[in-house]
Amino acid sequence: MGNLGRVAIIANPAAQNGAAAAVAERFEGMLCGRVDDDACRMVFTDFAGHAADLAASEGARCDTVVAVGGDGLVHEVVNGLMRLDTGQRPALAVVPMGSGNDYALTLGMSHDIGKALEQILACNVRRFDVGCVNGEYFAETLSFGLDAAIAIDTVERRKKSGRRGTILYMESGIDQLLHHLVPQTYKATLEGVPGVGSLDIEGESYIFAVQVGRTYGGHFD
Repeated sequence: MGNLGRVAIIANPAAQNGAAAAVAERFEGMLCGRVDDDACRMVFTDFAGHAADLAASEGARCDTVVAVGGDGLVHEVVNGLMRLDTGQRPALAVVPMGSGNDYALTLGMSHDIGKALEQILACNVRRFDVGCVNGEYFAETLSFGLDAAIAIDTVERRKKSGRRGTILYMESGIDQLLHHLVPQTYKATLEGVPGVGSLDIEGESYIFAVQVGRTYGGHFD
């Protein structure tokens, strides 16, 4: 078993229509039963953007941060951790409790919290890239156009229907394709292109996405 050191659990109690709060408390109990109680602390987010502040403050005094939630929580936590100096930045673990959970898939995390716990306790730390645009970091996907519209639409659909996961994204995607399909103009500069260096591109596209991880939009490759 690896050494997690001091652990901060950051959880979004609103994830999965409120089910994440109970799961996070259960996970905390399981984790604290396997490590020193004094080295384990959990904090809940209270509002949008709160996780970034918590990650920065908790991350500055711990060795491992565990995000219990979905891709939105992971995004905020990553941005909070990136405020810290490299040498001060703790390891990040994820317990998937969201609608898409694409970053958890990239990490290979189990949706079963017992199995996820064992993966985290194994402490197989690896380095992962993050992207940055206009000072905002992203761990999985940066996208514009159709899929960004779908992501926004799914938030409202989830609030109204309570549904989650791939089916939610498919419903929204079909609606956007049938009723809101509009191409967007883009200009971009690609740096570090092999044999070229810097490459300027522009045109019109329904989707423009930059991927760090394997999937986006609820596990679409």
